[in-house]
Amino acid sequence: MRETESTYPAGTVGVICGSLARYRQLFTSLDRLRVPRGTNLIYAEGADLAQNTNKLVENMTGEWLWIMGDDHQFRPDVLFNLLAHNVDIVVPMVCRRRPFFHPVIYSIAALDGSKGQMHSWPSLSAEHVSKSIIDVEAAGSAGMLVKKHVFGAISQPWFEWRGLTSEDVVFCLKARRAGFKIYADLTQTIGHLTTCNLEPVRNEKGQWEMTITID
Repeated sequence: MRETESTYPAGTVGVICGSLARYRQLFTSLDRLRVPRGTNLIYAEGADLAQNTNKLVENMTGEWLWIMGDDHQFRPDVLFNLLAHNVDIVVPMVCRRRPFFHPVIYSIAALDGSKGQMHSWPSLSAEHVSKSIIDVEAAGSAGMLVKKHVFGAISQPWFEWRGLTSEDVVFCLKARRAGFKIYADLTQTIGHLTTCNLEPVRNEKGQWEMTITID
């Protein structure tokens, strides 16, 4: 990370990963990332995403935590641009790794998983074309920037699975119940890295085709 003098306080960049991060693009992005002077970089290893994210919170230093997975790449200025909003919780735009590649922000969400509706790319284009930041019900944790005092206002565990509701959505709904808002910055994007398998196959007519399986 490239420490830079700024008006923003120091914080923590926390990365969730296995014993080895999956993609070298992550390390390239981290190496180029601009951060306020004094910002710390920590990792949480293991297969349990909720537990790993809670470890990041427990070990964070400074005034904020920027949560990142090991399957993302991002531009050097994305963190500063998120910090500039000076809000409690904000996320950049990121899509799911699998078809139909929906944006990972929710207009409707519930702790028990009884209802849930993600924003769609067409709705974001039509309804928020002139906006740079919007209020959302919940969001995925990839690139999520959270101020320290938010965690102090929520009972532990901050991140946990509840039935079919993922750990990041549960956190967002807990935060909203505590009086905080979650925002999505439509001007900031991060990549979601994935692997794919390209395999030649023959169809029933004996013609060769290429199948693509996205992981």
